[in-house]
Amino acid sequence: AASAPATLRPALPPAALLGAHTLAVTTVSRREATGGSSAAPLGALAAGAAIAWAATRRPARSATTTDRPPG
Repeated sequence: AASAPATLRPALPPAALLGAHTLAVTTVSRREATGGSSAAPLGALAAGAAIAWAATRRPARSATTTDRPPG
Protein backbone atom coordinates (compact mmCIF):
# COMPACT_ATOMS: atom_id res chain seq x y z
CA ALA A 1 0.00 0.00 0.00
CA ALA A 2 1.23 3.50 -0.76
CA SER A 3 2.00 5.83 2.10
CA ALA A 4 -0.11 8.94 2.66
CA PRO A 5 2.60 11.39 1.47
CA ALA A 6 3.05 9.42 -1.75
CA THR A 7 -0.67 9.42 -2.47
CA LEU A 8 -0.92 13.16 -1.79
CA ARG A 9 2.02 14.13 -3.99
CA PRO A 10 -0.02 14.41 -7.24
CA ALA A 11 -2.33 16.91 -5.52
CA LEU A 12 0.46 19.31 -4.56
CA PRO A 13 0.91 21.15 -7.89
CA PRO A 14 -2.81 21.93 -8.35
CA ALA A 15 -3.06 22.97 -4.68
CA ALA A 16 -0.06 25.28 -5.11
CA LEU A 17 -1.62 26.84 -8.23
CA LEU A 18 -4.89 27.43 -6.41
CA GLY A 19 -3.04 28.96 -3.46
CA ALA A 20 -1.06 31.28 -5.75
CA HIS A 21 -4.24 32.42 -7.49
CA THR A 22 -5.96 33.04 -4.15
CA LEU A 23 -2.97 35.08 -2.93
CA ALA A 24 -2.94 37.20 -6.10
CA VAL A 25 -6.68 37.94 -5.94
CA THR A 26 -6.52 38.71 -2.21
CA THR A 27 -3.60 41.08 -2.69
CA VAL A 28 -5.51 43.04 -5.32
CA SER A 29 -8.75 43.12 -3.34
CA ARG A 30 -7.03 44.48 -0.22
CA ARG A 31 -5.72 47.47 -2.16
CA GLU A 32 -8.56 48.20 -4.59
CA ALA A 33 -10.68 50.27 -2.18
CA THR A 34 -7.82 52.58 -1.18
CA GLY A 35 -6.38 53.21 -4.62
CA GLY A 36 -2.65 53.61 -5.06
CA SER A 37 -0.10 51.88 -7.20
CA SER A 38 -1.00 49.70 -10.15
CA ALA A 39 1.78 47.27 -9.19
CA ALA A 40 -0.50 44.86 -7.31
CA PRO A 41 -3.04 44.45 -10.15
CA LEU A 42 -0.26 44.11 -12.72
CA GLY A 43 1.50 41.58 -10.53
CA ALA A 44 -1.74 39.66 -10.12
CA LEU A 45 -2.23 39.70 -13.89
CA ALA A 46 1.28 38.32 -14.41
CA ALA A 47 0.69 35.70 -11.70
CA GLY A 48 -2.61 34.74 -13.33
CA ALA A 49 -0.92 34.32 -16.69
CA ALA A 50 1.79 32.17 -15.14
CA ILE A 51 -0.81 30.09 -13.31
CA ALA A 52 -2.82 29.59 -16.51
CA TRP A 53 0.33 28.54 -18.36
CA ALA A 54 1.33 26.10 -15.62
CA ALA A 55 -2.17 24.66 -15.36
CA THR A 56 -2.53 24.03 -19.08
CA ARG A 57 0.89 22.73 -20.07
CA ARG A 58 1.27 19.05 -20.68
CA PRO A 59 3.07 17.08 -18.00
CA ALA A 60 6.31 15.35 -18.91
CA ARG A 61 5.93 11.71 -19.82
CA SER A 62 7.44 9.35 -17.29
CA ALA A 63 9.71 6.49 -18.28
CA THR A 64 7.05 4.00 -17.14
CA THR A 65 4.32 5.40 -19.42
CA THR A 66 3.40 3.24 -22.39
CA ASP A 67 1.34 4.02 -25.44
CA ARG A 68 -0.72 0.86 -25.00
CA PRO A 69 -4.12 1.05 -23.32
CA PRO A 70 -4.33 -0.90 -20.04
CA GLY A 71 -5.82 -4.32 -20.22
